[in-house]
Amino acid sequence: MTKSNVNICGLTSKHCFPECLPHFFTQFCETDKLNILGKDPDIQEIVEVSLTIGIRNFRILCTPLGKKLIVHALKNIEIIFKNCGTKYVSRFCIPFCAFVLLDDIDEKVTEVDFIVEDIDAFQVSARCVAVSALILVVPDFKHQNDERHDANTIRCDIKLKGC
Repeated sequence: MTKSNVNICGLTSKHCFPECLPHFFTQFCETDKLNILGKDPDIQEIVEVSLTIGIRNFRILCTPLGKKLIVHALKNIEIIFKNCGTKYVSRFCIPFCAFVLLDDIDEKVTEVDFIVEDIDAFQVSARCVAVSALILVVPDFKHQNDERHDANTIRCDIKLKGC
């Protein structure tokens, strides 16, 4: 099966990417091996894979190596597949944790943005699918004077460009 046969949902739109290279961010790629359980039949064809991210909580952690933003979140993955022409849906909720090094910034993190840059899915076996996601984590800050302020645009001299 080729990737072009699978409809991928959940990629972040290009207009939602930051305009400038963020000063504080982290990026990671994870692959989840997902087994179809229960009474659903074997997978004959993957039709669609959808991924969304929900934040459970985040906090600042002060360590001997410096400040870190710790983010606990959930990857919600939905796989639609066919067997004998009938569509079936399997849903998975996978907890994960990410961190961003913050140096000595004194501004408060007001929210965290997840940018899903790429998703790939393929069938491993008759009851197993592997889903890989490339994810960028970018914190938003509030300045000390309580106005919303993006301290992450410090490096706006470096504009991001598409391929």
